[in-house]
Amino acid sequence: MRVVVYPGTFDPVTLGHEDILKRAAQLFDQVLVGVAVAHHKQTRFTLDQRMAMVTTAMADVPRVRVLPFDGLIMDFCLKHSASAVIRGVRNLTDYDFEAQMAAMNRKLAPTIDTVILLPQPDLQCISSTLVREISKLGGDVSGMVSPAIAQALKGCVMALTITDECINCDVCEPECPNEAIYMGAEIYEIDPNKCTECVGHFDEPQCVALCPVACIPVHPNFIETRLQLLDKYERLTGKKAD
Repeated sequence: MRVVVYPGTFDPVTLGHEDILKRAAQLFDQVLVGVAVAHHKQTRFTLDQRMAMVTTAMADVPRVRVLPFDGLIMDFCLKHSASAVIRGVRNLTDYDFEAQMAAMNRKLAPTIDTVILLPQPDLQCISSTLVREISKLGGDVSGMVSPAIAQALKGCVMALTITDECINCDVCEPECPNEAIYMGAEIYEIDPNKCTECVGHFDEPQCVALCPVACIPVHPNFIETRLQLLDKYERLTGKKAD
């Protein structure tokens, strides 16, 4: 059985990703979507949420399987007996980067090839980063992601949390406008019932913007609608958010 791996953060999965996945499923017997844990990134969605979104988007493609991965992608490929890695390339900048990565991966695992696919021309301008930014500013992303993903971007926000990587630098706590950050048993913690992601105060959460070690991701178990977030702000401050 020919197995290929398509790795990425998928934060969120876009129509460009879906296009690459569907075409890869026509070339290989099984496509493993390796959703990166992404310790180095401040992701909009948690690992479980990103995996669930890819699973939903590819529900009608039986050859696709979604798995988490952490570490070297070549180790993940060898573990699952994959013969190749699929990469989507939108432009020359992408190609230069992927060519370098392919050469390095070839050194790490000579038996695993890199297969480069170009998304459909009308999808080549789409990236997860642009989708997140456009959605955050209230733009329409319905032509960039599937309906379920568009709804997730539009309808849900999440409180923040602090991970074990916190170094107790004392930067975030004084900047929290709602006093949601406090010293826990060993590290700073965030009360999700008070966290409003600085709505009504700043354009972005100040703790996230100032944290030197990126230890403040979204809370995986505290999802609320935008309206609930605004209601919480009004309850805590007695004011309405602009």
